[in-house]
Amino acid sequence: MYDYHFLKVFGCSCFPFLRPCNSYKFDFRSLKCLFLGYSTTHKGYKCLSPSGRTSISKDVLFNESKFPYLSLFQNYTYDPLHPIKDVSLSSLPLHPSDLPPNFHNQPTSSSPTSQMASPSPPTSLVPITTSATNTEPQSSTPSQHSTHTTAPLPVNSHPMQTRSKSGIVLPRLNPNLFLTYTESKNVKQALHDPKWRAAMQDEFDALQKNNTWSLVPLPPNRKAIGCKWVFRVKENFDGTLNKFKTRLVAKGFRQVQGFDFTETFSLVIKPITIRLILTLALSYKWPIQQLDVNNAFLNGILEEKVYMQQPQGFEHSDPTLVCKLHKALYGLKQAPRQWFERLTTALIQFGFQDSKCDPSLFTYAKQKQVVYLLVYVDGIIIIGSSSSLVSALVTQLDSVFSLKQLGLLEYFLGIEVKHLPNHHLLLTQSKYIQDLLAKTHMLDATPSILLWCPVVNCLKLDQTPSQIPLFTDLLLVLCSMQLLPGLR
Repeated sequence: MYDYHFLKVFGCSCFPFLRPCNSYKFDFRSLKCLFLGYSTTHKGYKCLSPSGRTSISKDVLFNESKFPYLSLFQNYTYDPLHPIKDVSLSSLPLHPSDLPPNFHNQPTSSSPTSQMASPSPPTSLVPITTSATNTEPQSSTPSQHSTHTTAPLPVNSHPMQTRSKSGIVLPRLNPNLFLTYTESKNVKQALHDPKWRAAMQDEFDALQKNNTWSLVPLPPNRKAIGCKWVFRVKENFDGTLNKFKTRLVAKGFRQVQGFDFTETFSLVIKPITIRLILTLALSYKWPIQQLDVNNAFLNGILEEKVYMQQPQGFEHSDPTLVCKLHKALYGLKQAPRQWFERLTTALIQFGFQDSKCDPSLFTYAKQKQVVYLLVYVDGIIIIGSSSSLVSALVTQLDSVFSLKQLGLLEYFLGIEVKHLPNHHLLLTQSKYIQDLLAKTHMLDATPSILLWCPVVNCLKLDQTPSQIPLFTDLLLVLCSMQLLPGLR
């Protein structure tokens, strides 16, 4: 037995489920439409909406007693008593010059539904016959219009004013060649590159000058931790090249608690403190200066005895010797704590007082003048009511630590600071977000993909090599996104 219940009357009223086709969630879930027929490629009914849009849906409610064509499409009128006559192809203009003079100036129909939504009868179609009477004018048409070489350009009568109508022509932008700098993957590759070799030499000389370690034999019952070189291309806030930076990092994950370190807790700046300092600077129109401490973690003095292997590429002639660290090194678990204690001790000696609410904020008061100093890892923001007092304190601080004066505050903690002409500040994180998208290869992603959460319920995990890097990158991205709410 065949089932014919799915057959419906053509042209009747129908109400399809339009939620999957809507662009916005506040659109109507269903509209009164006209039933056109059945889809040949999908399992569903073809429905024509009053706007002229055809949708295919299998969830449709029909009212076969109503035929809403005339009420939905009032712009189209059809008189069955006076049908449109057939037009011969020989009578149609085949060249633009055959059109009447006022053809281009005639207004077009403002409602597209009269063309899309009108299932016209067979008599409204233009028949193309193959009789001998119609083929003869076609063969003679090219010879009659062979003298015409160019066709007149159509006149744009739309009321919208565009740049082309106003005669404004923008210059064509020629593509430029952007040079990208790659980071070395290993020490062997870096030693053969003059730029990275020079950066490694500068880092090694700075460590030697700072008296970071001394070569001694390894004591018994002790193990020396390893070290590695890290290579980074430092960029400015606008994406231009700043310098090639190398860093000798200790393998802190090899440290043993109780022997190589004891306390590792280090204070972190609070976002509300940053907003407070910027608000004070804007309210009193104080300049916001930014300082950077060169090799900040190397200034921390170690209290424990830590032994490290010699750095690769700069080994001593005696390979049995190891480096006994006197000062902290990047990668050590206690390096941030030791650096902050060293900086706090120096600032208190200069006359600063640390805040009880946020120990990263230091205040200096002298003769009704005040200076605020904010520390975030190896960066410093300093503001004050007296420019001379701020300069004197910066000079005094530079005598103890190697400082780099960056001028006005422009970029810190992933936040780009723009100074506006009206003495306002514009804080954006566009560069940080773009760098994060470039790291995850999602620069070309659409906003809908960015809103998709990659953590799926009931996800089966395995230890195959194809799955481990995916979740390692995911954890890295989630940790990097902690700095995104910094503007709130």
